[in-house]
Amino acid sequence: MAEVPSRQANASATDIARISPAVDPNTHTVQIRCAVSNPGFKLKPQMLAQVKIVVLPGRAVVVPLDALVFETDSYFAYVATGNDRLERRKVVIARGASEASRA
Repeated sequence: MAEVPSRQANASATDIARISPAVDPNTHTVQIRCAVSNPGFKLKPQMLAQVKIVVLPGRAVVVPLDALVFETDSYFAYVATGNDRLERRKVVIARGASEASRA
């Protein structure tokens, strides 16, 4: 849910389009870009909002694109399975993923 208190505007986020790879060292925040519905056109370009991100367990994992390995025609991630062992797992990139990938 995106909230813009100064405009009394609320909109439901439909998709995260981009997550910045840089973390602000002072605020410990990252910039994201998401697509939101805008009934009544209360939201304007370049406005800032507070956003609550909800991830449903088991539906997706978000990882940095550089954490994935591309081989032949597929992406793979290496997952720690315990006892100092890694397991290679094939992942599927979600539609609309860019700087970060939903696997």
